[in-house]
Amino acid sequence: MRHLEEPEDVYTALVSELAYTVLPTSVMGLSIFVVGIFAFTSSGDPLFLYATIAGSIASTIKVVVMLRQRRRLWSHILTVDSAKRWERLHSVVTFIVAGSVATLGALMIQVAHNAFNLLGTALLFGYAAGVATRVSVRPYIAIGAITIAAVPITVSAAVMFDAAHLILTAMFSVFLAAGIQSVWHVYRTTSRQIILRLEMTKFARRDTLTGLHNRRALHEAFSELESMAAGDGWLCIHCFDLDGFKSVNDQLGHAAGDEILSAIGERLTCIVDHPLIAARIGGDEFVVYQPDILDLRDATALAETIFQVCTAPYVIADREVSIGLSLGYAIGKTSACAPAELMKAADAAAYRAKHKGGGVERSFGFGHA
Repeated sequence: MRHLEEPEDVYTALVSELAYTVLPTSVMGLSIFVVGIFAFTSSGDPLFLYATIAGSIASTIKVVVMLRQRRRLWSHILTVDSAKRWERLHSVVTFIVAGSVATLGALMIQVAHNAFNLLGTALLFGYAAGVATRVSVRPYIAIGAITIAAVPITVSAAVMFDAAHLILTAMFSVFLAAGIQSVWHVYRTTSRQIILRLEMTKFARRDTLTGLHNRRALHEAFSELESMAAGDGWLCIHCFDLDGFKSVNDQLGHAAGDEILSAIGERLTCIVDHPLIAARIGGDEFVVYQPDILDLRDATALAETIFQVCTAPYVIADREVSIGLSLGYAIGKTSACAPAELMKAADAAAYRAKHKGGGVERSFGFGHA
């Protein structure tokens, strides 16, 4: 169902918006029911009844789908696969409702009674306006629904072949084209707003100099871990700061220091992949969060890799600059220790490493590691 080239986070955010059209969908379902029952009782044509039942049931199902999707969104982040499933559900029920509107409208246009013509036209325009404003976040669903609803009514008006109905045919055609254009406009506007919102959220959790996560993002990761069910794996926190960084600032200037910090951010980004998190939490203080460890040797290997990669020489202003590192890491059972406590232990190990002149120190005896 996903036909547009959209970033995954934008796509899931747009599909999430489909869950918040309960009121207009309910109003449209009620309108279909009232108009359809009026047409059936006035004409006795069972086709009005069948279309009314189909539209009312589909509208009810659509409301239930939205309520279930809302409940799901409260407790889970929408993945691309789940977003595709929700989108398919929305498309099916939306197209059934559109078919109901089309059937009722087309039949009512054929009745030689102004009240029927008026209600059929009002039903179409009301439905199309609601779809254009509320479902445009998924433009192919919106355009498909408007087309399904409008084309049969337009054809029904055209075959009457009198002046009034030909004018109505022209109006339907023009408004269909305008509705499609409106759908794309609303979609593009909403997409830009969501992209801006996501970028602002991302920047709020990123260190501007290094591009790494900041203290806020690190604490959110800790909170997320604590809220999850405890597992049997291990967790490691690596804390380190730079040795000799102040002398670089004094000798080469703060711009050179910023270059080193930025370069460290680039190096850490190359060696730390999801679900690991690398963060800068202070001037020259960094933390690497390593969850879901199955082999304790992986924690030691990462600590050594961080040390080797970040202590390799830097070229700053055509000069080779070397920086030392004091790194401490602490390992604990995911089910037996809080990340904040583990971070304190890692920080204490980093302090011991600095006291010894730099290097790597492990915090023993924490969390039964």
